[in-house]
Amino acid sequence: PADVALGTRVLFGAPWSAIEQAAREANVDLIVIGAHGYGKLDKMLGTTASKVVNNADRPVLVLRDPAHITA
Repeated sequence: PADVALGTRVLFGAPWSAIEQAAREANVDLIVIGAHGYGKLDKMLGTTASKVVNNADRPVLVLRDPAHITA
């Protein structure tokens, strides 16, 4: 659609913080981020996706690769 903005941005800093900064600057309605399986270190320190979800000032949609989903 014509009203969908496309572009590339390069920001420096912690990934989760840079994602949130880019979302604010572009005034996006929704942040969409991919997530993968969690290892022991990810559970202890947190992942980029979880940090975005926990700190974002707007809605976040997290998508997971079905190959990494365990029952």
